[in-house]
Amino acid sequence: MFLSALALTALPALPAPPQAAPGEELRVAMTASGLRVEAPAARPGDLSVVTPFGRFATPTDPVVGVLDLASLRDRLLAWHEAGDLDTLSLARDLSRAGLLTELAGLVDALVEGRLTADEETVLATVRLWEDWGRRLDPLPADLPLERRTAELWDLATQRGEPARALAAAARLREEVPQGHVPDRERVVPLGELRRTLERGEPWARRAAAFVAGARREYLLRGPALEASLTAAEDLVRDAAAWAAWRIDRDAALFSWSQTLARGPRPYRAAAAAALGRQAGRPGTDMLIHVLAAFEKPVNRTFEFQGRKIKVVAEPLSRLRSFEEPGITPASGSDCNATVSFLGRTIVDRPFLELGSHLLVTTYGGELRDAILEALDEAAGEETGRDAQTWIAWYRGRPADEASTTAQPAATSP
Repeated sequence: MFLSALALTALPALPAPPQAAPGEELRVAMTASGLRVEAPAARPGDLSVVTPFGRFATPTDPVVGVLDLASLRDRLLAWHEAGDLDTLSLARDLSRAGLLTELAGLVDALVEGRLTADEETVLATVRLWEDWGRRLDPLPADLPLERRTAELWDLATQRGEPARALAAAARLREEVPQGHVPDRERVVPLGELRRTLERGEPWARRAAAFVAGARREYLLRGPALEASLTAAEDLVRDAAAWAAWRIDRDAALFSWSQTLARGPRPYRAAAAAALGRQAGRPGTDMLIHVLAAFEKPVNRTFEFQGRKIKVVAEPLSRLRSFEEPGITPASGSDCNATVSFLGRTIVDRPFLELGSHLLVTTYGGELRDAILEALDEAAGEETGRDAQTWIAWYRGRPADEASTTAQPAATSP
């Protein structure tokens, strides 16, 4: 039975686009809960449907009807082409409608650079697609269980089809054993995982970060931290930050905090994003303290929420090596440092309490904007707050109030 697509779909109030070609059909299954998924052969009563990207199981949410959404697809694409619908809105509408082929095509175009968009749009679109990927099974139903991880890894690191690779990576993250995995049980060898994380295609590096974080591969702490700050694509930085936080929270918090406060200029925005997306209350604390240093004179010390902060002119000349042991701050010194014991980072006090002063280098509006965006990530919404509003909020909240931690849709389980 076909249901009316237009009666069930809230369309934007935009000019009517060209009509779809006569006779063209795009079959989308609709389940009892209202979920829609492109499935050409779906029938009412199905508890599992076959999509263009694999099987999609709905064991407790049966298909109740089939929609023809060709007209809706054409409308959305026409509005986007005409500039009446931005790329992220298009992605959201395609995802809500279950139009997987068009959403995957959009992901491919964004990741490969054939469609220009800012990093936030690319990452948000990929996350929407990964939400589908977690539930799509691209492997044959009769494939032995012990071969699934290896097959998904091969798909996730393939060249040429980023959307299919990203979907496989999202599924892989759901299936890979969580926590430490003995060497004999590693389907993806540690050396291969490291090479891919450091030098693979962006989607393959994202997959490697997912596996490293899920398995809490301590030997990949350094590469994950480095990628979270230095990778060219936010697609990689985002997943690497998720992995680094799962592997060693102390090391991640220290590295991102130090980089935000005084790190080399190219990496400070990435540190802000990592703190906002992953670090919860400690991340918010650090972001606000650095934000408070803006507009303060250089080489002057001020106090904020009981913490002495000194604004200095010069940032650190390089990123700290993520493999070298830490150093112990001298008593009463101004250094921001950590302590390392047998290769494991130990921070027995919050970063903001290390040393007598928090040293901060500020510059221009771009870092301030990055911090504000990171605070919105931590809040889980676009708050519209400016710097002074955030600082006033921070001053006024109870000392024991827990920050809301952002949960990136496709990178944080």
